[in-house]
Amino acid sequence: MKLIHDVVSDGTKGKMIFNVTDGLHELSKITFLITTKSVSLKLVRKQTLRVFPLMREPLNNYFLMSKCSDPTRTIVYKVERAPTLGRLIMLNGDNHHRSIKQFSQKDINETIVYYEHTHPFSDLYTNDSFIFTVEAALAKPITDQIFNIDVSVSSGGLARYVYIPQINVQEGDKVPIVVNVTNVITYLETQAGLRQPQIEAQWSQPSHGELQPPMSSLTQSQLEGGVVNYEHDDTDTIQDKIDMALYLLPDYVLLCNVTIPINIIPVNDQPFRLLTDTPQIQVVQGENYTITKNDLLTEDGDTAPADILYDIISGPTQGRIVMIDKNQTIDEAQSINKFTQDDINNGRVIYEHSGVLQTATFYFRVWDGQFKPIYKVFTIDILPVILNATSMHPISLQQGSNVATVTSDQIYVETNAKKAKVWYNITRPPMHGVIKVGSNEVTYFSNKDLVDKVVIYMQNDMTTANDSFDLVAYVHNSNATRPFTIQVFVVPLMRLLGDLKVESEKTKITLNVMDASGLANLTASDPVYTILRKPRHGVIKKIIRSSGEKTSARERDIAYFTHEDIKAGVIYYVTKKKLNDLNGIEDSFRFLLAATMLQPAAGDIKIFIGNRQKKNLPGPNDPEYHEGVLVSNGETASYYMMILMALSGTVLAIVFVFALLKCRRYLLRDQNALAKIHGQSQGAVAPIPLPRPPDHLMPSPSQGTPPIKRYVSSEQSVHTGGSTPLPSGGSVACKVTPLADQALADLNARYPYGADDHTDAEDWSSYEASECAYPVRGGGGGGGGGGGAPANPMLRRNQYWV
Repeated sequence: MKLIHDVVSDGTKGKMIFNVTDGLHELSKITFLITTKSVSLKLVRKQTLRVFPLMREPLNNYFLMSKCSDPTRTIVYKVERAPTLGRLIMLNGDNHHRSIKQFSQKDINETIVYYEHTHPFSDLYTNDSFIFTVEAALAKPITDQIFNIDVSVSSGGLARYVYIPQINVQEGDKVPIVVNVTNVITYLETQAGLRQPQIEAQWSQPSHGELQPPMSSLTQSQLEGGVVNYEHDDTDTIQDKIDMALYLLPDYVLLCNVTIPINIIPVNDQPFRLLTDTPQIQVVQGENYTITKNDLLTEDGDTAPADILYDIISGPTQGRIVMIDKNQTIDEAQSINKFTQDDINNGRVIYEHSGVLQTATFYFRVWDGQFKPIYKVFTIDILPVILNATSMHPISLQQGSNVATVTSDQIYVETNAKKAKVWYNITRPPMHGVIKVGSNEVTYFSNKDLVDKVVIYMQNDMTTANDSFDLVAYVHNSNATRPFTIQVFVVPLMRLLGDLKVESEKTKITLNVMDASGLANLTASDPVYTILRKPRHGVIKKIIRSSGEKTSARERDIAYFTHEDIKAGVIYYVTKKKLNDLNGIEDSFRFLLAATMLQPAAGDIKIFIGNRQKKNLPGPNDPEYHEGVLVSNGETASYYMMILMALSGTVLAIVFVFALLKCRRYLLRDQNALAKIHGQSQGAVAPIPLPRPPDHLMPSPSQGTPPIKRYVSSEQSVHTGGSTPLPSGGSVACKVTPLADQALADLNARYPYGADDHTDAEDWSSYEASECAYPVRGGGGGGGGGGGAPANPMLRRNQYWV
């Protein structure tokens, strides 16, 4: 690569011209334009520095600060004119110092730049200053800045010359206040050049006592003579103070402000108070509980918390009381039977439960070492462990990889115990893989392992796209939860898995929607998409258009297609209805992506039909008293049309159900009517009995093989003319009945449940015992020629087989 850099003279714009070549071929020159931002400086803070005469004060960022638009650049202060009454110095790490003429903002922030006053003067105050310039690389400098310095005895430096001895007073007693200001007088005489300076002290009243006699101002002799006493008000306090100011007379020039601390020695003259009348806590079974002052509190204004003692006389009946120090675990802590209120206030006293689900107690006494102790029972209610655990998100395993981490995102756990004590047992291992903690295959793991992300799922069977396993959660010896299932899904190795926007009846599925180029390159194969769930409102088709004089297209529904088909642009989504009828409807299909050597993976493609997405809910209403004209919305009309169609479908379904019930009622009524025709008795449902022939038609005992006869009951037989004599048992004449005319054929067609046939009696009486067992109706005219036996003879409803 060749690089040519050209910078414009003003420094705000530039360009880079380069060529790209592979050694044989070379592209044309490429220009890369560069626009730079200008660097700016800003002086943020510049305050007056106050210095006590002949002393030094640090110059920190409270007094001087600048900022640059580029925070990485160094801001430099250059001293154009040095101070006249002192000098600027920089301290080194070994407390040495040197004079400086420039320093940086970093030096100021680190408080290593000082102003030191070096020239004595015969007055109480004077002024000094220096002029500086602020600079940064390629930034416009800030010039001619004046930094002012006030040198004065009222700058606080004289306070170090005031000697205040430690003042201690017993509770309710009094003590004289003695303050030595001799060194202040000496400094004013030697450094300020004053002759016999006169000073005056003024102080405020203390908070927990009073000054006697009540004098608000004192002279040097009164301060050093201790003419004023501090009297404590006998309250349970241990600290007090007096604020005092020193002035130079006669102009009342403030020299310094000092604070006189007073230590009060308490007197144990009041009994302690146990503020917790019935100390009681609730602890989850097997857990620890830190006892705080909200659970057990004793106060004594005369006694410090470290001197209020608790003694455990007996107990606890379950578990133990331990005291834990810093950098110590509860397993390392020792059981105790004594502790103080200070231990409780600092969270060092812990109750550790172990045992059954039963209330525990311990008996203790509390006292301050002087007054009568108080005896109490501390009650500990043991709560059962409440544990709920379920699966939250499936484990996503990237196609091409066989390892996925199991984290707390997969399992939702809720418990009143500590989650670190929750464990999981694998009740049903995965069918196509194993669960490991680190490198070891396990059948259980802890919730801490999930948080630390050391639990992994490793797939062994690379022919499946999903897996699952069951877990139960438990804490200590409590009951385990119900088993819950963790799903494992293989995520397709696709660079882009987008949504399909359908704006015509035939929409091409492109690489913008389904792109398995990464999988194809990894496996050097053509990945195959198999449709697992077809779309509802359309079909997936492969459309190949032929080229030539007459353009045509071949379309066919497909159950699978390849990545190369997507690249070739021959896979389409074709709607089942017109686009206007499906506008705003969402569709989808599920597929299985497979390639050689890697496990398959399932995925979903969402399909949005039309120019706008279907709204499931109407938009918000206009607020009350809204002014303006309402505008009709096509989406609202479509929404109401959907509701109307849903209601219509519901009504049609109800009508259809009522029609089925009505038809069933009529069918039952017809069956009951037929049952009555067949001779069933009222109120009973029984099979129709077969008719028995009369006795004179039954074969005689001497007859070896009875002839086959057909029987017609007397009630159902119809006789015309006279009575036809019954034939004898030994010989029956055979009569051939001619075929009925065309008008009677319809009646026979209703056999066996047609109208009554009045020829039955004649048929039965016309048979000879020696003839064939089945009656044969003639196929000719009135002469009655014989015919062949039917292939499938049928019985009438009043006939039976014998």
